[in-house]
Amino acid sequence: MTVTIHLANGQVVTRCVLVADTDPLRQLGLMGVTDATAGGYDGMLFVFSDPTTGSFWMKDTLVPLSIAFLDPSGAFISRADMVPCPVGTSTCPLTGASAPYVFAIEVPAGSLETFGLTQGAVLDRSFGSDCHADPGRSLSAA
Repeated sequence: MTVTIHLANGQVVTRCVLVADTDPLRQLGLMGVTDATAGGYDGMLFVFSDPTTGSFWMKDTLVPLSIAFLDPSGAFISRADMVPCPVGTSTCPLTGASAPYVFAIEVPAGSLETFGLTQGAVLDRSFGSDCHADPGRSLSAA
C-alpha cells in the first residue's frame, strides 16, 4: 500500500510498502527475505490497533534493517538499527521504542533518512491505495 510521509522540512513523500496489520503478519514480518530487493517494496509497515510497547527482533531475518516507531498521530518517536541474529541462535536482542507506538516501519539498514523517517516526520494515517512494487528498486540503502 502507499504511505505518505510529511517531512520536517515541509516536503511530502510517498512510499510503497508491505503491510503487517494482523498478529500472524506482524510475527512473520520480513523473516526469510534473502535478497535486498524484497520484491521492490520500500519497506514494511507494522500497524497495531492500540498503542503498544512490544519489541522487535531479527530472528530468521537475513537482511539488516532499520526501524522507526510512530505514535498514534503518526509522529516520529524513535529509531533503531537492527542486525540479523546469528544462525542457529535461539534468543535474539530485542529492539523497542522509547514510548508507546502504533506504527513501526522497517526499511533497509541505514535508509530511514532516504525513506523520510527522521525527527519531525509524520506518517499520514489515511493510507493510500494498493501499489505495485518496482522490481528495479532495491531494499538496500541507496
